[in-house]
Amino acid sequence: MALLELAPNHKTGLALRSRAVAASGCWGFADEYAGLVDFAQLGAFITNPLTYAPRQPAAARAALPFPGGVLLHTGLPNPGLRSAVQTYAAKWARMPCPVIVHLALNSGAEVTQCLALLEQLENVAALELGFRADEHAHTISELVRAACAGMLPVLAALPFGVLLVLHALNHNLPVFLAAFAGFAVALAAIWNLPEMRAAALRAGWREFSEYLFLLPLFFSISLLTRSGFFGQFQQLIEIGSRTMGPASMALAQFFGSSVLSALLDNNVVADFAARAIQGLPTALILLFSMSQIAGYALGGCWTHIGSAQSVVAYAFIRRDLDPRFGPLQYVRAVSPLLAMMAVVLTLYICVVAYVTSGG
Repeated sequence: MALLELAPNHKTGLALRSRAVAASGCWGFADEYAGLVDFAQLGAFITNPLTYAPRQPAAARAALPFPGGVLLHTGLPNPGLRSAVQTYAAKWARMPCPVIVHLALNSGAEVTQCLALLEQLENVAALELGFRADEHAHTISELVRAACAGMLPVLAALPFGVLLVLHALNHNLPVFLAAFAGFAVALAAIWNLPEMRAAALRAGWREFSEYLFLLPLFFSISLLTRSGFFGQFQQLIEIGSRTMGPASMALAQFFGSSVLSALLDNNVVADFAARAIQGLPTALILLFSMSQIAGYALGGCWTHIGSAQSVVAYAFIRRDLDPRFGPLQYVRAVSPLLAMMAVVLTLYICVVAYVTSGG
């Protein structure tokens, strides 16, 4: 039974049995990792990127580490779609989950030729279009229009993730620009498709309006910053660290962030609390930021308004499982697991504080 329909208005649809999808580039072109991964548990498998013509590996391949991950430059080596179809079509047909072919193409003409090959294949349920970070909006629009003219549902992998990477390398770049850039690029690509454009604008406004109630909180944070509140708060943390010890202050920030994140959106709490530890010694920043992040994660899952993930989970439960499921039921359902997590995180913070302070 399908759990999720990604293309409800498409003539063939794109029904998934699971929300877990193997992203392009993770597990090869077909069943290379079948000995390690149970593909039957996936909602879909997305192939490595395929181009119309074969591509060789980049001459200057590189791996660039950055906080939270690694950036790979490979040149997208692949045998080309025609050769890939000859090699992998039979394997795609036998895979226990739908196959989505990821294409990295240069023109609408290439899209049309690729569709002629893919639409005849068994178990190829959709195609995904990938774009370069510097892809022109006109080219994206051309590729999307050509793909939408075919029989297969179309997914688009937009390049706004590059802004997340840049934010990781330079925190002066506001991370919210990534979300706005992603939406802007997507909107430019579908601007000439009136129904899709209208649906995107409606969905964007609905998502944005859910967070309008947070605007007064953000304005309050700005006013507190201008008034010097966070400087005084930072002094309080420094005094507390000297008198009570770093471990006690770390635990206080962990539990405080948890409670506030459960009552408010954890993004707001993160913006508020993180300002109070700027300028502290590096060891204390690492300890206190870790404690705050643990609190955001724990408290954000505690109530149906604590984080974007809990909002989505609560909406999914009410829509697809039980429309009478209420906020208190949500809290009761998640509290036992979160209580265990709180104990583990408390012990972990104590250990890190002990090691940080030199024993």
